[in-house]
Amino acid sequence: MSQLHFYAMGRDLHPVLEALEHRAGEPVKYVQNGFGPSLDFTVYRSYREIPDLGRASAPDWLAGASYLVLDAAETVGFEHKVFPDFERYGVFEGVNPTGISFSPSGAFDGEVVIYGRFATMALTQQSKALYRRATTAVKKHFRRVDYAWVGPEAFEALERGWNLTQRVDAPRDLSVKKPA
Repeated sequence: MSQLHFYAMGRDLHPVLEALEHRAGEPVKYVQNGFGPSLDFTVYRSYREIPDLGRASAPDWLAGASYLVLDAAETVGFEHKVFPDFERYGVFEGVNPTGISFSPSGAFDGEVVIYGRFATMALTQQSKALYRRATTAVKKHFRRVDYAWVGPEAFEALERGWNLTQRVDAPRDLSVKKPA
């Protein structure tokens, strides 16, 4: 598994996702990861359709929004689970090996930025290529600070003393350190 962690807020992710979406002849779509009661998965044809991009939806990156990024022409695979009293349908990279996982970063209540990531299980050439497109764009538009890549607006927030962290309740010594 490969993953790249980043901090972004506001419009930081726009050039990254533009590069991911607009490679000639290779458009993508974003499918909400997770389990639900039906096959009615939320699909976005562009990052511009994703609500509140640049704002964290939860105080912890694991509880926040997560998307499967697939080539636009790919059929979305799903897993069906039957329990005694209900059933669920799930979308995630494990049943869509040509895709990659995308967890957006964003500002959360107060002066906190929750991190995000691009990740792949690297099971197919398609997933490796998508991951490479995404991470190359992050490295082009963000800067490396401490253990992660930080977008321009998130970097300004870090310089103003904001906490760039995986989760709101994490010890501050685990947060990105402000450059000297």
